[in-house]
Amino acid sequence: MCIRDRYYRIAPVTVHLPPLRKRKADIAALAAHFLTQAAERFGREVDSISQQAIQALEHYPWPGNVRELSSVIEEAVLFARGRTLRREDLPDKITNISEKAIFEGDLPENYEELKSLKKELGDSYELRVLLKVLEAHGGNVTKAAEAFGINRTRFHYLINKYGIDIIK
Repeated sequence: MCIRDRYYRIAPVTVHLPPLRKRKADIAALAAHFLTQAAERFGREVDSISQQAIQALEHYPWPGNVRELSSVIEEAVLFARGRTLRREDLPDKITNISEKAIFEGDLPENYEELKSLKKELGDSYELRVLLKVLEAHGGNVTKAAEAFGINRTRFHYLINKYGIDIIK
């Protein structure tokens, strides 16, 4: 029996699986699975992952594929400060890329969404979002506030809070 014949006897099925970076929809489910395994393995009471942490994981390019995701979740479980794995519990390599992607990517749909993200990401995130919204509307406060779902007075308050200069 030749080597080629042996190969075809032990490898009858070939499965092509794209890299994790091309399967963003799988990240949340895989992360939850690895979280359960790691929590059990390390005896930690971590049982969920915040939406902001999932978003951070989805923005990362995953050069190490699924094994890297597994390692990242294990590390995060070890250092988690509560029952929910938060964005802050993830390694810096994940959050730094995620933060850059968030600031360059999609904006929150409205101010309520921004407020919830601000709790996780801080004032610098709110400032950058406000600047992006203003830029998207040519510096027009009325249009920016309307598009963002808040009144003009509240938008002006935020502009003053951060000392934003409006140049049209």
